Amino acid sequence: MLLSYLFMIFLIFIYIYSIRIYSFNKWIELFFLIVVIQMVFQIAIMIYMKVHFLSLSFIFLILTYFFHFGQLFILVLFPEFENPIFNYILYYDHITVKNALSFSLFVILFTGLGMLLSMSDYSNSLKESGGKKLFTLTSYQLRKIAWVIIFVTFPIQVFLDFTKIIISFREGYIATYFIGIPGFIGAIASISFSGFILLLLSYKNKPKIALKILIFIILYLIITMLIGNRGFQLIRIIMFLYVYNTAIAKINVKKLILYSFLFYFLTVFLVSIATVRAFTDNRAAIFLETFLDNIMGNPLKILFSELGGTINTVCLTLQQVPQTRDHAYGLTYLASIFTIFPDVGDVFSDINQFSKFQKNLVGSALGGSYIAELYYNFSIWGIVIATGFGIFINKISEKLHFYLTNELYLHFIYLTPLYFQILWWARDNFSSLLRPFIWNLLFVYLVKEFLNIKISSQ
Repeated sequence: MLLSYLFMIFLIFIYIYSIRIYSFNKWIELFFLIVVIQMVFQIAIMIYMKVHFLSLSFIFLILTYFFHFGQLFILVLFPEFENPIFNYILYYDHITVKNALSFSLFVILFTGLGMLLSMSDYSNSLKESGGKKLFTLTSYQLRKIAWVIIFVTFPIQVFLDFTKIIISFREGYIATYFIGIPGFIGAIASISFSGFILLLLSYKNKPKIALKILIFIILYLIITMLIGNRGFQLIRIIMFLYVYNTAIAKINVKKLILYSFLFYFLTVFLVSIATVRAFTDNRAAIFLETFLDNIMGNPLKILFSELGGTINTVCLTLQQVPQTRDHAYGLTYLASIFTIFPDVGDVFSDINQFSKFQKNLVGSALGGSYIAELYYNFSIWGIVIATGFGIFINKISEKLHFYLTNELYLHFIYLTPLYFQILWWARDNFSSLLRPFIWNLLFVYLVKEFLNIKISSQ
């Protein structure tokens, strides 16, 4: 399998080199073809290696394609589509677009190589190396920890979410970024989702109750999309579905059809929010009208176009680094360590700003991109370093899946933020990973110790 993958890298390199002579329009079509071939190839390997379709590694690869090539897909497949979303592929000069798309393709290819290199029968290897150190908790113990976490942190999350909804309706979506609430408050509030996951798992043997918990949290996340920000909620929904499908109830054909139907309406909902979030007046009426129009319209095309806007950050990074700003040579990743600490008195404001690479680019409302961050730090060598990122992502993915399938739920909850934050990292920066993970780890551990809950060896 490894030799086949390396041979594919060689073929793709030759292909990209050979199509450089064509006109831009022809090049776009030929490049789209190799993107599809590479994506199918990587998905086929995942399936062959029996990687769960909702696992961290699988979803990360899929989202990376959508985020960086979504606008390319729409441009090639639906050239006559009157796209309401700004298409950056048509905005930048041809050389920048070609370089950005090619760099993105090879980073994804080498990320997949790292995943392949690190794939193993993780359950057996971990049992052989540390089986005596594995610990479990009873459902009652899990439930106690879950309820304490929810009781302490969820009211904060509700307060933050509904404050943002009110501000969004009054002043528009952008205003929610300037409400002045310290970031560490949000970090504490987000731990509530770990509590709900633990509560869900504690009812593993009572699937009807577990389903009610799942429905409640998904409905809550959908409601909070009214803020205008949908990415966080969508990824959290994927995370809850992964937990439910893996640990509680498998998805059958009937459920798959139902989920597909719900996904379509969720897509319409997401697109409608994207359309109205810039308005400040009569948003409810505008939203209803937009929602009804989109049901009969092209919500999937619009969603792909919007998600695909991440390529903008890659284009800007290639234009500005090192022309106007030097490469960071890995320092943004090291500086991310300081994001763990509360920035009281703006002590770490400068270094935190530096760690968020997109904040140092000249552009408007820029999101992140792990691909652009690699170029920002390492130039073209970011392609090779992506292999290490692939190894890192897949090892976390395997650990999460092992803990979940072997009912080591406390271990799983310790790592839960990494599932969400790594998926979001595809269109963010590395510094967003550390604080949620460390704070969640410490908070859950302290709750367990406070309740004096003892773990028993398997």
